[in-house]
Amino acid sequence: MRRIVSAILAAMLWSVVLPAVGVAAGKAKVFVTGDDSWQTTDPKGAQSPSGVNATAAEGIKLFMEQCPAVEVNMRRDKADYVVALSDDGSGAGRKGRRAVVFTPDGQIVFANSTRSLKNAVKDACRAISTDWTAKGTPAKQE
Repeated sequence: MRRIVSAILAAMLWSVVLPAVGVAAGKAKVFVTGDDSWQTTDPKGAQSPSGVNATAAEGIKLFMEQCPAVEVNMRRDKADYVVALSDDGSGAGRKGRRAVVFTPDGQIVFANSTRSLKNAVKDACRAISTDWTAKGTPAKQE
């Protein structure tokens, strides 16, 4: 009887733990950068990562709010996708907010221009989810 109870408790525990681990492991890791913030040139001409500018900060916030299918990561070397966002400062009636999604090895997955950064992020999120699923690593879109 004791073995049966232990087996039932173990099964209940694994039914809770495994899905939680699977959901976290199934998310694409995204590195968000804005305008030219992802590279700077030092006095010797070498390019290196730099801080987060206003466009990237807003993009990170929007990804965290609008895209539960991904996990935002601040290390480019750990990311499954890089998202470059830009805002040229043009008026609201112009499509001056851009999003480009690419893999760390440089393959372009998606590129667009929209009237709002929020829509650019939403479209980039959809593209990442589609590509992630096509690779056999499903991301949950909510």
